[in-house]
Amino acid sequence: MPEPINDPFSDDDPQPPAKRRPGRPRRPMQPLADTFEKALADLLPRHQQFVRYVLQGNTFMEAYSQAADAPITSKTAQVEGSKLAARVLVAHALKLGKQVGAVQAMSGIEYDVCKAMAELLEGMAFAKRTENATAFMRAVELRSKLFRLIDAASADGDFQFWTLPG
Repeated sequence: MPEPINDPFSDDDPQPPAKRRPGRPRRPMQPLADTFEKALADLLPRHQQFVRYVLQGNTFMEAYSQAADAPITSKTAQVEGSKLAARVLVAHALKLGKQVGAVQAMSGIEYDVCKAMAELLEGMAFAKRTENATAFMRAVELRSKLFRLIDAASADGDFQFWTLPG
């Protein structure tokens, strides 16, 4: 029985794999940055702007349009924005930026609820040691606002308390 011609399931491949076209050699891949700041520094300025705009909540198309130096069509922005977002260094910077959080990534702020609470507890301990009841009660009020147990807008003392079920 003769062998079928162009059998896609055959084990022997009569054609050798396609060779890479001659040209300049590829650059060796640099290791990816471990922090958002380093990843952003590895990018070109225009790509940094693109990453910032994406982290602000814009789509790839909107971010590419805003980062572009000249006016471009929406189709060009859509295609080129997707291509830029798919680049290894840009995608890595976007991933790290989203992990850090957009606000922290954009501003470099490293202050969060845990640090605020730690400082507040230090202040409460100091107020207790110095027997300063006013400072202690103010710290308790700030802690309640931090955890949104009272409305932060109530500065006149007319607090709107939130009750927990149970």
